[in-house]
Amino acid sequence: MKNRITNIVLLILALAFFSCEKPAPTELVNIESTDLEIEVVPMEPGTYDYSNGYDTTGVTLAKQDYSSIVTISSVKTTSNNLTAKSTLARALFFDKTLPITTPNGKTICFRTRKIGSVYFENRLAREVDLSIRLLMNGAAKDSVIGKYHLLYRRNNKGDDFDFNFNSSIDVKLKLLGSTLAHFQIPTPNEITGAVKTTDNLVDEDNLFMLSWNGTGTGTVDIIIGGIKKAQRASPVSPYYKLSVQDNGSLTIPSYLLKNFPFEELDKIVFTFIRKKEVDTNQDNTLKDNFIAAYSIHNIQLDIP
Repeated sequence: MKNRITNIVLLILALAFFSCEKPAPTELVNIESTDLEIEVVPMEPGTYDYSNGYDTTGVTLAKQDYSSIVTISSVKTTSNNLTAKSTLARALFFDKTLPITTPNGKTICFRTRKIGSVYFENRLAREVDLSIRLLMNGAAKDSVIGKYHLLYRRNNKGDDFDFNFNSSIDVKLKLLGSTLAHFQIPTPNEITGAVKTTDNLVDEDNLFMLSWNGTGTGTVDIIIGGIKKAQRASPVSPYYKLSVQDNGSLTIPSYLLKNFPFEELDKIVFTFIRKKEVDTNQDNTLKDNFIAAYSIHNIQLDIP
């Protein structure tokens, strides 16, 4: 059995660190899977606050080391038997000479730089503010750290941009009419998940039985998160990331969520993520890059 437990920082457009009791590593070593990877988000209370989420971007690993980030995602969010759909295309270009640091000197990201215009499927992406939120002396402070390029569509409203599954998205970076970079991002098959329980959500003996339309190849990521009480409009706070073979099923034993902060949350959220990444390191303009496409299905369950 090959289980690996690692601490990770969730950071992309913004950063999420939250206060919860981190499960001890000994609680995570008995899941019956030969290819399961578990990652636990570490505590660092009082430093960061949440301003954007993995549940729409699909990005769960720290990407502050990259100068360029280009991602597209198709997102479904199911709550109370209703499903909302959205598509998102983003391009971010960072200036590594301009770091953003915490009061203790830790670099968390960089200010952005402008290197041209971005087109997804020949549609010009809008330039919008990129903000992060830091907790300074117990008070939240929002800071705009530059611009990024965005196309966003939700429930058939918004930018004219569609995500075609098992296909590809054309991306161009232009400056003064000249093409600086041109590449394709392959898209994954759509993922559709389901969650069943054997008992009350907060019961110690409850099992979460997850299923999805497995492809039989590759892996999927499953993020277990929650929406805090009185913050229903806020993004989802992540607690666990599980990477498993794309075989269509996973049973989560009750002890894995022994220290999950049910009492602090209105909803528990299971996020199913299928992705495809692109390597374009041969392109000098985007030589230091992260490029990927995601299919995401969020399932929100009310906590009694």
